[in-house]
Amino acid sequence: MRAALRGRLVDECGIAASKVRFWPNTIDLQRVGPAAPAPARLATAAIFAHPGTIRFTGMIAEACQRHGIAFRGELIGKAADDVVKRLGGTDLAFASGRMALEAMARGCAVINVDRFGVGGLVTTDRFDGFAAVNFAYGALSDAASPELLDREIAAYRAEDAIAVTQRVRRDFASEKGAEQIEAIYRDVLAEKRWPRREPNEDERAMAAIIERFLQQKQIYDRSFVRLREGLGPSEELQFQLGELSSKTAELAHEVRRLRRGGVLRRLVDKLTGRTYEN
Repeated sequence: MRAALRGRLVDECGIAASKVRFWPNTIDLQRVGPAAPAPARLATAAIFAHPGTIRFTGMIAEACQRHGIAFRGELIGKAADDVVKRLGGTDLAFASGRMALEAMARGCAVINVDRFGVGGLVTTDRFDGFAAVNFAYGALSDAASPELLDREIAAYRAEDAIAVTQRVRRDFASEKGAEQIEAIYRDVLAEKRWPRREPNEDERAMAAIIERFLQQKQIYDRSFVRLREGLGPSEELQFQLGELSSKTAELAHEVRRLRRGGVLRRLVDKLTGRTYEN
């Protein structure tokens, strides 16, 4: 899968395959918490995904029943800060993407599923293939069926599940991801001598604005989190888009004033609540 990605970059962008580096999803282990021990036999299962995205929940429930597994349904019904903690007491999670990583790090066995289809049980032998596409769309290639679900549930082995959890916690922690992306940046910077210059007044002002904007987390406020957790298109979405559009227009207006020679201190005071000291 990674080879196919490299091939596309070479063909479409002219980037040499040797220069393509893979940077996967990472997770916050402090948020995930400690891993639960893998049971000898699966006793409980649940869907760990955005609510309503798995269209074959009934098929999953029936498969769990055939294997004597108590099915807990969807763990996430609305926006919340404790979604990972809801995995407690779940032996088998049906998940994809970053949520699949979180479930594995928590100690769950994971069958990679999403609205696109079924990828299968994540095992040590299959792990690299799933990880190459971030446990997402590229791995979800099979249509859901009772036979497929039965086969993947029956493939569970406690020893293998433990090894998968250990690998996720070792190689996919956010600290590890930060080291990886820093190494990528260092490699890029080392390729040639990059000219250095001091930022001008406009750039310093904009840097202060962006810093303050990110500190306030206006883009990641709870209303946007609620939308990401599955509320879907609604009046709230239209309201939030309108608010964001208004703020963008205001910022653009002030930047135009700055370029025309407006008072820098007034702009910074208005948009960041502080002044930029040289």
